[in-house]
Amino acid sequence: MESIPLGTNLQVKCLLLEWCSELSSIGGSHTLSSMHLVSISDCSKLHEVEQPFTKCLLTKEEKVELFKFTGPVDGCNIAADS
Repeated sequence: MESIPLGTNLQVKCLLLEWCSELSSIGGSHTLSSMHLVSISDCSKLHEVEQPFTKCLLTKEEKVELFKFTGPVDGCNIAADS
């Protein structure tokens, strides 16, 4: 996949991208502003965001629930409230 068309109308709150060697676009870095958790790393063709990039605005409870499925996310510590 070369592009993920993330627009302002989507209700995406969490985005985890790792080792996406062919991904070159997420529709601009402005699409990340409304998300609560973003982690992007090792996407060599994606130049819209400096990598590694992490944004974590989740509550402790949201982190615990999400990490049941994803495992820990660098830069988003469960011990921290946000």
